[in-house]
Amino acid sequence: MGKKMVSLGRGVLGAPSWERHTDRNGVVHLTPADGSFGHHGEGTVLFDRAPIGRTGELVARVIDDRDKPYPNPRPRGPRIIQPSGWKAADGTEVIIGHGVLFTEDLLGAKGPRLIGVRPLDGRAEDWLTTLEVWHSEVELFFREGGGSR
Repeated sequence: MGKKMVSLGRGVLGAPSWERHTDRNGVVHLTPADGSFGHHGEGTVLFDRAPIGRTGELVARVIDDRDKPYPNPRPRGPRIIQPSGWKAADGTEVIIGHGVLFTEDLLGAKGPRLIGVRPLDGRAEDWLTTLEVWHSEVELFFREGGGSR
């Protein structure tokens, strides 16, 4: 029997630019599918009921892959060109990270609007792998336990 998944919210998966610039790639946010969010994160999903401090997997279930171009989140190298079909299909579940669940505040917004998992291996970069679900509409889950990444 599989581990229970806790729903964290639904929206278009993205990340603040500083995550890409520092190469941590450690947190994501969810914005409304209709694009109705404010300049300082108002309207993004609030993660105030997430099971902080638990170890497990951050899982994104694709609702709509949105067929958007990939906005190279890795500025330290040449632009990545992806072949067609590189995004996860609707209904697919993608584990985007494994470790200890945490939240952070988004500058200017009230409450925890960023969420991630701190890897157990102590690495400083590339905490999350979001390529397959980048800018897709997803439902984000936390599954306690799971394998290591």
